[in-house]
Amino acid sequence: MEVVYRRAPPRSQVEQWFTAHPDWGVGIVCGQVSGNLEMLETEGRASDPASRARIEQECIARGVGERWKSLLNEGYAEMTPSGGIHILYRIADQPVPGNQKIAMSADSKTTYAETRGEGGFVILAPSSGKVHPTGKPWSACDGSQVGQDVRTLTWDERQAIHAAIRAALDERVLPTYERPAGVAEYDRANGDRPGDAFNDDPSITIHEILTRNGWKYLGRKQGQDEYVHPNSSNMSTGSARTGKDGSPNLYAWSGMPLEGSYDKFAVLTHLEYGGDFSACSAALRRLGYGADRQVDDLDDWNTDDDAGQAGATPEAQEGAAASLFVDVAKLLTDGIPPPPAPVLLTRDDGNKLFYAQKVNVLFGDPECGKTWIALAAVVEALNSGGRAAVIDLDHNGAGEIITRLTILGARKTVLGDPQRFLLAEPESGDDLIRVVHALKAWTPTVVVVDSLGELVPMLGLNSSNPDDYTSAHRRTLTVLERSGAAVIAIDHLPKSDEARDRGQTGTMAKKRAINGVSLRVTVCQRSVNDPGGRTFVSGLADTSSPG
Repeated sequence: MEVVYRRAPPRSQVEQWFTAHPDWGVGIVCGQVSGNLEMLETEGRASDPASRARIEQECIARGVGERWKSLLNEGYAEMTPSGGIHILYRIADQPVPGNQKIAMSADSKTTYAETRGEGGFVILAPSSGKVHPTGKPWSACDGSQVGQDVRTLTWDERQAIHAAIRAALDERVLPTYERPAGVAEYDRANGDRPGDAFNDDPSITIHEILTRNGWKYLGRKQGQDEYVHPNSSNMSTGSARTGKDGSPNLYAWSGMPLEGSYDKFAVLTHLEYGGDFSACSAALRRLGYGADRQVDDLDDWNTDDDAGQAGATPEAQEGAAASLFVDVAKLLTDGIPPPPAPVLLTRDDGNKLFYAQKVNVLFGDPECGKTWIALAAVVEALNSGGRAAVIDLDHNGAGEIITRLTILGARKTVLGDPQRFLLAEPESGDDLIRVVHALKAWTPTVVVVDSLGELVPMLGLNSSNPDDYTSAHRRTLTVLERSGAAVIAIDHLPKSDEARDRGQTGTMAKKRAINGVSLRVTVCQRSVNDPGGRTFVSGLADTSSPG
């Protein structure tokens, strides 16, 4: 039997448990309830001396070799009955993300390393006996004691260690941002694509792009140039290198959306155009890239350049300039269109709550009914003949989600039809991006993202950094809304009373990015075993309404 407390149980309860069941094991819930605790596990198949040696070398290469040794030799580490290693540590400057897969086999079917994060459960020493099928115990390494030897890592140290493990063990192909999707649509008749031409231009280097965006050059290490991103909590520990395996690209394990290789065009796009490859390509084309003409002065990257008009007739120049601005006269002649109206989740009075082609947010305390409301919108869309998708970043479980949908009135034949309903449980940032772009092509009526708290960390970014949130939003939620869907994102309330009055957790960038409705959900009457409870929904903001 497994009993999981998501808050500290009283001592009397613990004594009662182990008096009645002396053969029970003991475990701990990771995350905020345990002081921002995270558990990192290398499975038995990846904990042999050779694998551990590779991990250590990769940690040394990233400047965290001593921190890794400290976790193993001085921190809290334990051996599992199957020969794996559990390492427990706290994160100092970032909320603990959910469970994550760090390293897997090439077919993604076998796990080599993973974490237990917010809400994740891990068994601890000295559990033994019936707790594991082998009857073998969990045993603390080197006399470690829980609570006394748990080390604390900064977010960047944690990211660097995870990147080292991934480099040492992961057999999957990591993403390489060399030819982004969509850029190939540019007309090549007048020369190379803008990104290709920019990559071939020796007058601008990755070093220049990084340093003008606040990255610090740390010097040459192992024949490679190492840099640290400007938001790092440890400016002496590297975030990325150029020259890996002889490639001119930037290989980043921190400070970019995902770990992987970025060519010069991708570096420019992510650091100066918010990850928008189309916008960056258009800017480069205006500067003369991707065409036969050349531009002599490329010093100013953030202004329009007159070179794009070179050789054009006055009429053509006037027409090109006019295309940069809204035709207000035509707008006034044709009539200003009415503001959009909500289209989904009908109230008793006939009005609706959620906007299409917008990002809408439901936020509130845990177990207040946020997900139930979002799933009710899914059911309404399905029962009206639409398509719906749920991206379960919190890993609530497919069984629980499908059960709730059927309780709310969804037909099983519809839920089982992949042309009508899709459910995704991405394990990594790479998986998430693939899901988002697949849904963009699928054109759903509604997409539920549960929850925003997992979105930014899954992409390897910092939830507390406004620029990181903006980048994550553009790469996921913006893509989904442009598919025409009503995007419903679920979020949480902060703990402090003062912060709760201002809405959901996170930076102001998160709140500014909402272009639909933002609704706070509060419990009025709690139901334990069925969906018959009552909630109160209040509107914090409606950015699409003129009122």
